[in-house]
Amino acid sequence: MAASDEEGEFQDLESLYFDSIVGCIEDIIISDEFTAMQHSFFNQHCSLFDYGEENKLIYTDVFNRYTQMIELYLESKLKIRIPTFKMDQFVEDLRRRKHSLDGEVFEILSVYTDFISFKEMILDFKTAKEGLGNDLMLCGSRLNM
Repeated sequence: MAASDEEGEFQDLESLYFDSIVGCIEDIIISDEFTAMQHSFFNQHCSLFDYGEENKLIYTDVFNRYTQMIELYLESKLKIRIPTFKMDQFVEDLRRRKHSLDGEVFEILSVYTDFISFKEMILDFKTAKEGLGNDLMLCGSRLNM
């Protein structure tokens, strides 16, 4: 077998492995367990947020705890499904492929790591909780996009 054939097979296997991780992430983030965890976090912290334009210092702390919770949760679930999973390797794969990534799961993942999106989600949750918006199910559908 020629070296280029072996390289092509390796890239195909690497792509299959990457795609299987993405599929697992998709399954994890649409699960009821994930949604419940997210709602619990928002319920605990939404009172700290207000609807003003100014961002308070506490928002950064809460956002950092949120992203850490999401990362640890995803990592633990992925390691159960794919025992060889390594988060640092996956993050590196994401960086290498960032220009070719498309799909709903990547949009969802970017929402979980974007402060503005986080603030909007937690304020939507707060609005629904206070009965000022539509209902919690509408909010929940936005949380899981």
